[in-house]
Amino acid sequence: MNIAMILSYDGSYFNGFQSQSDKSGVYDFLQEKLNSVGIFNKFQASGRTDKGVHANYQVISLNIPSFHKNLESLKEILNNKLYPKVRIKKMLKVDSNFHARYSAKKRSYCYIISTKYSPFLANFSHYHKLENPKLLKDSIKLLEGIHDFSSFMKKGGSGELNQTRIMYKTRILKYKDFYVFYFCSNGFLRSQIRLMVGYLLEIDKNTKSIESLKDALLNKSQQSILKAQANGLFLNKVYY
Repeated sequence: MNIAMILSYDGSYFNGFQSQSDKSGVYDFLQEKLNSVGIFNKFQASGRTDKGVHANYQVISLNIPSFHKNLESLKEILNNKLYPKVRIKKMLKVDSNFHARYSAKKRSYCYIISTKYSPFLANFSHYHKLENPKLLKDSIKLLEGIHDFSSFMKKGGSGELNQTRIMYKTRILKYKDFYVFYFCSNGFLRSQIRLMVGYLLEIDKNTKSIESLKDALLNKSQQSILKAQANGLFLNKVYY
């Protein structure tokens, strides 16, 4: 039976999503718990998150044995084993052709900025006092559309031959002491969001400009970009 699981997890517990030699990845932790209930098939994920990056809506697909007929019961058993690092939000039967990664049409991420310093928020937001929120809202809109985002990709070992992506929507929302940077695209390059957020924060500090952002999107100049920290980044949703 082919199923899809929608997961959330606290990335601060893990060394990224993918399997690690020391078993410190989300993949390793989840596979161990699946094995404990007689599920030994490997699973596919909608994408990999880096060390410290969280997920509110990660999707995995896999085949499970036919004796697991009651998915709600299976979800409850697994959640007891996964607590408090990972939570299965939903488990459902899917078509045999469904693949968590290759069936995905688009993905969205959120990056959380806290304007209030607190050690209790440090794992889930990046502390930064925005000076020019209006300027940032104008700047983030420039990222929408079809662009070659090679200026916003971690160099080396990415395996990405095509760096062109469609950015469907970007926005910045304010809620109390937080700013939420939202990005929705048909796909993201390695470290792309953290590099884009890092660039936006430099614009906020007046160390870069809207004009230099335009140049970066046109690949007219080689620019050094300070990557934003991982702790504020969340995989928000995967669309099929």
